[in-house]
Amino acid sequence: MNYGALNLSIGLYSCLSFLCATGARGQSGGGEGVTSRSQYPTAELDAEIKVEVLFRPEQCTPKSKRGDMINVHYDGFLAKDGSQFYCSRSDKNGHAQWYVLGIGQVIEGLDKGMVDMCPGEKRKITVPPGLAFGSAGKEL
Repeated sequence: MNYGALNLSIGLYSCLSFLCATGARGQSGGGEGVTSRSQYPTAELDAEIKVEVLFRPEQCTPKSKRGDMINVHYDGFLAKDGSQFYCSRSDKNGHAQWYVLGIGQVIEGLDKGMVDMCPGEKRKITVPPGLAFGSAGKEL
């Protein structure tokens, strides 16, 4: 399997591995409630996505949920060799990216792995191919 990793500053690694970090949080656009996983520093979602909390602020409200607009910086790394394939700080002139969580604006693994994040939190999210770009992958 080819996995990737992302380092999010709200957060992928290959599986994909992403390091994510959250910034500002916009208005909620609605969405369904999500059971909190905040008491677990590391959790596996759908038996495939691995979420590792690298930093969580003492004040952890509000937490992200489906339908929220979130602002994130992230770095993507390939698990097979650790090479970086994306960096929002350099690829987007240093600007964080705005996404509506849970509606498919990012790969499914990130949509699921960024739920219940606090503003300022940092996570490492490891995503399998099936919840990223599939077995065919994506040209990087």
